[in-house]
Amino acid sequence: MKRACGTWIAIYLLLAAAIGMITYRRFPLPVPAFGAAVVGGGVAWLGVAYFAGIWQKNTAARIIRRGLDGEPPRDGEKFAAIGRITPTGSPLTSPLSRSSCVAYKYEITDGDPDNTVRYYDGFALAPSVIQTGKQAVRLLAWGDLKLSWNTVPASQAKAHAEEYIGKTEIREPPILNLRQSFVDLQAIYRDDDGSVRWDQRGLRPPLDTGKPIDMSTATYREMLLRPGDPVCVIGSYSAQRGGIVPSSSPLVDPVTLEVGEPEVFTKRASVGAVGYSIGGVIFLGAVLVALVVFHALVPLEASEQMRPGMVASWPEIRLERFLDKRVRPLMREAGMLSSGEVMIQLPAGTANGRARGGGRDEVVREATAERAGGLATVTIDDRVIVLTIDANRRPIHLAILGQDVSPASADIRIDEAENDVAGRITYIPETGDGPACRVTFRTLH
Repeated sequence: MKRACGTWIAIYLLLAAAIGMITYRRFPLPVPAFGAAVVGGGVAWLGVAYFAGIWQKNTAARIIRRGLDGEPPRDGEKFAAIGRITPTGSPLTSPLSRSSCVAYKYEITDGDPDNTVRYYDGFALAPSVIQTGKQAVRLLAWGDLKLSWNTVPASQAKAHAEEYIGKTEIREPPILNLRQSFVDLQAIYRDDDGSVRWDQRGLRPPLDTGKPIDMSTATYREMLLRPGDPVCVIGSYSAQRGGIVPSSSPLVDPVTLEVGEPEVFTKRASVGAVGYSIGGVIFLGAVLVALVVFHALVPLEASEQMRPGMVASWPEIRLERFLDKRVRPLMREAGMLSSGEVMIQLPAGTANGRARGGGRDEVVREATAERAGGLATVTIDDRVIVLTIDANRRPIHLAILGQDVSPASADIRIDEAENDVAGRITYIPETGDGPACRVTFRTLH
């Protein structure tokens, strides 16, 4: 139990940390990054949990098929006992409808659909056996019942419920002693004699007001497993005990029990896998869309202005190009994004960015400009990039690490004043080969 919970906590922390780091990289402020980590990590965790559920459902389908094929159970492994269930002794009597049953769950609530208050709830299991095609398999563990709720009329249930509550030891609300309640519930799930009972009261009335519960207006519901019902019970098989027993982590990996004819169980598991796939796509897709929109709203040049020492990686540069070409135009059409540009605020004589070509990958730091005959030639570092512009601020020549590139195929922004030239050059070849750069610069006065 602790190991399984620890694994899922670790997964959440890793996802939260990754999303927080991605957010901080783009928008280097601690509070927004922390908020994104907490919320985004939770949504991503749900997506991962759904995809993990696909594996569980597919595993269940395989186990069910083996059970239907009559394959004998293996000691210590998961097994699907498929057949009719009967008590080995006297059946139980449900507390609300007084029905004969092998197992039940019940709940008594105030009946308000908008703000349901639980008065009492509980469950019970009698020692029982599932008669499969080849053998009788004992059910020695409480299982999560995948059954439908049935509403019992208050006129029938009220007297039965009051009598049951009056003679039954009812546990206090778990929230009043979470540690003890967790220990008790874990003991119930670890119980391996096939006989289980749990009853508890809700937190509100009469505890918070001191007023008695109005049982005449309450809603009564039961979930019943009747003798002779066709079931599929999946759990760990013990050859020594001759039945299904609790797993080593019963709260995380409980025994499951559902009712139906044999041919429907595999189909349900397969449909469940599809449902989990959809859930996983929805939650992880939501995280991906949120990150894309966030990066579109906060352009890379804004990140560079907020953190002058930042040098974008090539994946960030390619993402920025994708956002400029595919995402931001759609967001502008939808009114989600303005068409304004981020001002270049570098100190004079400096550059920021990187260039690659000829087997080299250079991070740039300096920028100078020379004017002659109405032309201005910007040199970044030791001729890592050379850009020439005319008197109308139109680029007429561009070289990256000694290789000429057509200025028309690059995204070049120029802000020219009387004494300096500022701009941004982005060039990524369509094929991914050849020279490339993304550099922001401001030359000396």
